[in-house]
Amino acid sequence: MMCGCTDLGHGQSMIYVMPPIPNHFTVMQRIQRWALLISVHPLLKSFSAIDFVKDLPKSFPEDLEIIKPIIQELMEKYKNDKTTTGLLDTCRKLKFENLQKGYELAVKDCDYIMDHFFSGNWGYPTMMEYTLLNNAIQQSAPEDFEPDTRQRFRSVFTAMGIILHTMETLLDKNRVLNYRLEDLNN
Repeated sequence: MMCGCTDLGHGQSMIYVMPPIPNHFTVMQRIQRWALLISVHPLLKSFSAIDFVKDLPKSFPEDLEIIKPIIQELMEKYKNDKTTTGLLDTCRKLKFENLQKGYELAVKDCDYIMDHFFSGNWGYPTMMEYTLLNNAIQQSAPEDFEPDTRQRFRSVFTAMGIILHTMETLLDKNRVLNYRLEDLNN
């Protein structure tokens, strides 16, 4: 039986099945695309990502834009923090063979997740990158923000938790921290 696929050798996996994201897509269109990827993924389709995206508050793109500078500040603090709550300590716990090189790669991962999470390209980052973003966000507390900002933060952080849970499902099945739902360079 032949599948009709081209450009793939026998036994190769076809992970990236979507065409590149058009530059004119809005944040919500990009997030909807992520939901579509989840809905067709054999290990994730039990999660109703399309319904999840439909249930996001109408203000979600605005919420992302408003809290982006706050999370950028938290991420910078996390990257530069040399204590037990910073990125360097995370790298120590990951037991990189070369700590300095591992740290430099992790800094790039932090920058990568910041670029793609806020632009709605949720299929690009890996579990590791989402975990680094989560770690940076955990540096804050609700009392650090005004009530309006706190509500917007909660909206975005809830979405972040859903994404992490979804990525953990992949981790449980694949044991691969660097798995991407979608390739930036397809």
